Amino acid sequence: MAISLLGLLFTFLICMVLCIYIVWKLVQKFKIESEEKHNHFTKRKLSCEEKEAIKAKEQERLGRMRPILSIVEERIKGKCNENSRVKMHELENIFEDNDDDELKFNAEILYRVLDYNLDGNLSFTEINEVLDLNPGQIQSFVTSMNEAAGYFQERKYVDRDTFIEHFLDTLEYSTNFGVSPEEAATLFDELLIESGSNQNVGLSQSFFSQEW
Repeated sequence: MAISLLGLLFTFLICMVLCIYIVWKLVQKFKIESEEKHNHFTKRKLSCEEKEAIKAKEQERLGRMRPILSIVEERIKGKCNENSRVKMHELENIFEDNDDDELKFNAEILYRVLDYNLDGNLSFTEINEVLDLNPGQIQSFVTSMNEAAGYFQERKYVDRDTFIEHFLDTLEYSTNFGVSPEEAATLFDELLIESGSNQNVGLSQSFFSQEW
């Protein structure tokens, strides 16, 4: 009889220990899940703030590059025709200036316009349709894009991903961009407007059209 009672007591104690252990594990699991949710929310909040900062920085950059990007867009429009695989209404989306003052640059559309032979790569000649550089300058421009993508061996072309990812960055830091006298005048006027100096806007047309 005494042995049976001891056995029952021992069994009861084991059950109690197991119950306490299970409850403790559940509490620990709940704490861990709560901390994970809190950390996720915090990271998500920081991520949103970071995204806003990145977006603001990108808008500032596009604002600085607006005159050059506008020239790139106009050059492309002038070279496209009805047989182009990119429709004319799509060209409006290469460089967008929305009513809410949000600027966007779509390198994907520009790539599709420039890839005339549809081989998936852009040659010096194809890229130079929008840059108007001499042979040495366009080679330097393409090399800069390829090196930014991790291609350090000489390549005479740029693949799709490299162009979409690095064209804008390379254009921003490039000191070479060929312009005609008319484009130079337009570029000068837009810079005056951006700076708030509207007094001499229009006079640049006669200045840049002169032969020196």
